[in-house]
Amino acid sequence: MTCSRCAGLGPGSLAPFQGPPGPPGPAGPNYGFGSITYGHLVADPNSTDPAVAGNPITANVPLPLAFAADPAPLSYAHLNPPFVGLTLWDGTKVMGRAFADRFEVQVNLIVRSQRAGGSITLEVSNGPGAIPITADNKNLIKPAGVSERVTLLVRFETLAGVMANGAQLVLTSTVNAAIFRESVIVAPISILQPSPS
Repeated sequence: MTCSRCAGLGPGSLAPFQGPPGPPGPAGPNYGFGSITYGHLVADPNSTDPAVAGNPITANVPLPLAFAADPAPLSYAHLNPPFVGLTLWDGTKVMGRAFADRFEVQVNLIVRSQRAGGSITLEVSNGPGAIPITADNKNLIKPAGVSERVTLLVRFETLAGVMANGAQLVLTSTVNAAIFRESVIVAPISILQPSPS
């Protein structure tokens, strides 16, 4: 059975009907809060010169992550309201904006271990002597003396301890190693919404 309205039309002669473009609609809401990257190049991770050394990590000795961020291109600010213009890393800890904000923090490292088969742990502490509030761990997979990227990811809320003391990022390696590049990416993922009265 054939369509009576299509009689006489050959294959490929039908094209979908499309009118002219309409006016652009209003901008949609922005639901994301963006992110900000604080990066620091310690030493050239591609160098084979033994005199070029990174920051040492002694095996099984906690090392607080602390660095002043380099200017662009290693550091980027892409925050959206209400975080625009805020400093969320003060060089030694992640700082909260308001009570009960939820952050995702990614620590990227380029490290070179002195022995194969180790691992690096990131713990987040909200004050001296406090029990870590969250942690992540990654195995080192490259042979000794070869630079590799390690990415550690944690999420936490800016509750009372973080608001008072900040969130300190502490690294522990099971083998002696050196950090050649380090960055902290802070991505706010939610804020406390006041309940309607």
